[in-house]
Amino acid sequence: MIRLSAIEQAGASVAILGARADQAARSGVEWAVHRAARTGSCPSATLELDEGVLTGFRVIVTCTASTHREGSQEITSLSIRSQASFGPAGGADRVFREIQAAVVP
Repeated sequence: MIRLSAIEQAGASVAILGARADQAARSGVEWAVHRAARTGSCPSATLELDEGVLTGFRVIVTCTASTHREGSQEITSLSIRSQASFGPAGGADRVFREIQAAVVP
């Protein structure tokens, strides 16, 4: 009974970290969209989160811009990828999430 409880607690802990990893990855996409709107460029960066429940997460944001024509207008679209990770590779508490977004600023 005690072993089952410890396994359930470890599973719940990893589930919470997974949900936090989702939020960390989403924050990377939001950061990139905000920067693109402010600067007009396609931002990429590695972010080390250090506030609240996302402390310790590393977020790698990459952005690729592409242009195409629609009629007489040239449209630029951004492909944003945000990868969030926590914990050492191979560690029991290692979590990783990736979110991709396409944006036309």
